[in-house]
Amino acid sequence: MADPKNLPLKEIDKKPFAKKELALKVEKELREKEIRPEQDVETKMETKPEVMAPAKQMEKLTKVPAATVTAALMSEVEKKRQKQIEKILQADLEQIYLNLSPARQREFKLKGEQTANQINKLLSQVKVKVKEIINLIKKWLALIPGVNKFFLEQEAKIKADELLKLKK
Repeated sequence: MADPKNLPLKEIDKKPFAKKELALKVEKELREKEIRPEQDVETKMETKPEVMAPAKQMEKLTKVPAATVTAALMSEVEKKRQKQIEKILQADLEQIYLNLSPARQREFKLKGEQTANQINKLLSQVKVKVKEIINLIKKWLALIPGVNKFFLEQEAKIKADELLKLKK
């Protein structure tokens, strides 16, 4: 049988297995060159800066996680509000924090920063979801060992009220 790659298109249509042979031959050549069509398309799209979001561009260039890049791109207003949120959340918890073990302190601090970031995002929305803010605060405060359920509820509501004042 003739080489399907060298056949004119009219001849390929006439021969039933010519298309399949051509496809198999092209696929084999691509494998030998270690280039897959899907992969080639993806890399072309990834290199176009206008296709990717700015945070993804920075992450690709600097090899820094997207969360860090996003934090760097936050506006000054959001940064100030973030600091205020953190101050409100840590108010009246210094003694409790100091009584925690160092490992628990790190976990509590990290979770507190994440909670503050999520609350900041919620406050930047037009419609503020108070229930979500309260739930975030409760989850964060639940990290304290042996904490009273009523204390959690009360502190979460007090802190949520203070945070809503920031929005206004």
